[in-house]
Amino acid sequence: VVGEHFTVDAGVLKGWIDGVYAAMTPAAASAIQVRAFDFELRAALKEACDNGLFDVRNIYNRGLVDGQGMNGANAVTFINNHDYRTAPEHVINRQMLAYAYILTNNRVGLPSVFYPDYYGVDIYGASNPLAENKAGIDELMEVHKNYITGANFVDYLNRFGTPYGSIYQQSGAFDHLLYQIQGGPAGKDVIVVINFEGQPLQFNHTINTGNAPLGTTFNLIAGNANFESPVVENNAFNGLPNSLYFDIPAYSYAVFVQGDPLPTDCAGVINGGALVDDCGVCSGGSTG
Repeated sequence: VVGEHFTVDAGVLKGWIDGVYAAMTPAAASAIQVRAFDFELRAALKEACDNGLFDVRNIYNRGLVDGQGMNGANAVTFINNHDYRTAPEHVINRQMLAYAYILTNNRVGLPSVFYPDYYGVDIYGASNPLAENKAGIDELMEVHKNYITGANFVDYLNRFGTPYGSIYQQSGAFDHLLYQIQGGPAGKDVIVVINFEGQPLQFNHTINTGNAPLGTTFNLIAGNANFESPVVENNAFNGLPNSLYFDIPAYSYAVFVQGDPLPTDCAGVINGGALVDDCGVCSGGSTG
C-alpha cells in the first residue's frame, strides 16, 4: 500500500509509516509493505534541477532511505505528481536528470513516473510546455530491468567525505552525482553520472574495484557521454589509481555497464518495475 502525506520532512513521513505499522496486527504488518511518497527526496531533486547554487551531493543525505534510514520497500520516489498544479511547482527544467536518478537508484524506493512527463501532456499552457520524455524514460526502465532491479549495494562515489580520489579538469564534485551499483540481475557493475551543471563535466574518479579491477572496460548504455568506453586504470598522467575518466555534456546523464552490454531487447520496457502515475501501468507489469 502507498500513502501520501504531503510534507517535505522525511522525519514526519517516517513517523507516519511507523504509526501505520504500529496500528496493524502482527499478521498484517508481516504481509503488507507500507510505503509513502518521498516528498523530501523530490524536493532535493527539484533544487538540483532548478537551483544552480545547490550542492547536489545533498541528495545523498535526503529522503526516507538515505535521510531517515528506512528501507526502500517503504518509499515510492517521484519527480512530479498531481499535487504540483502550477508551472513553478513542477520540475520542468532538466527533468530527465531527476528521472535518471530515481530510475537507476533502486535503493531509495520504487520509482514512479508522472503521466504528463512521460507523454508531454500540455497541462500548463503553451508558455510552459512539458517535453515528451517517453524515449528516455523507456531506455532507463530497460536498463533498470536488465541491470539494476534487485541490486543490493549502491556506493555513492562522490559523497561528502568520500574515500575515493578524484581530479577535475572541468566543473567540480558539487555539480554532479556519481554512484556505482552492484548485485543486479546481469551480475555487472553499473556506474551512473548525472551532470546538473550547464557546462561539460570532465574528471577522473577512483571507483569501487571489488568487482571491477584494473583493465575493466565500462560501456555507455543510456544517456550521453563524450567518452563512451572508459577503462579502469592507474592514470599515468595524474597519478590517480583505480580510476575512470568521464566526459559528460552539460545537463546530461550517462549510465555505464561493466563489460559488454546485454543484447538489446526492447520488449516489455514498461514492465520493468516502475509505476506510471495515472496511466494504468502498475508495479511489476500488471495493468489496470
